Amino acid sequence: MTTSSRALALLCLLAGLTLTVGCASNDATPDTAPKQDTVARGDTKPGDGKDANADDMTRPTETPKKAEDDMFGGAVKMDDESAFAADTGTTPKKAPPAEPAAADAPPARPELVIGTPLVAGELDRTEVETKVRRFEKQLSACFEPYIASKGAAGSMIIAFGVKPSGSLENIKVAKSTLGDKSVDACVTKVFESVIFPVRKNVKPILVQFPLLLSVP
Repeated sequence: MTTSSRALALLCLLAGLTLTVGCASNDATPDTAPKQDTVARGDTKPGDGKDANADDMTRPTETPKKAEDDMFGGAVKMDDESAFAADTGTTPKKAPPAEPAAADAPPARPELVIGTPLVAGELDRTEVETKVRRFEKQLSACFEPYIASKGAAGSMIIAFGVKPSGSLENIKVAKSTLGDKSVDACVTKVFESVIFPVRKNVKPILVQFPLLLSVP
């Protein structure tokens, strides 16, 4: 081989080596463009090896209570009765209305009470009381107008004497808190009908007989 031929071969060898090294260098250079494009698309973050969509799976989910409130536009507050009615489908019972106050009762009417007589003489007071009680109905009728108009309690004492013949004398109203002359006259007339058994050779007998109007 001539000297010129050897020089040409050496140049070709050097040229081929240079091209080979250049190609190898280009192959070793990292291609970052696709990776940048990948990051931009959010498919893969460099260095962590995780999928970006995995973040959606790790986010905290809404609680059932909040979801229910969002669905119905906010929590609805109910008292116990309303909640019970909603659960059972019944109407809550209302407290009964207060009863009206009872009207004032009319005042009690006074009634006639036959008292125990005071007797001076030979006459048993039980006998005197028994005789007068037989006229209790008539005596009560004497007091009715007074009770109807005034309705007040009161009392009076009737004084009289008993003659030997048994009839009464000097009948009068000795004392009265009623102040009603018509009652006095009516009672005096009733006592005129009271008669005791005949007694001979007896001293005068004086009697004071109380009549009471009392509220039972």
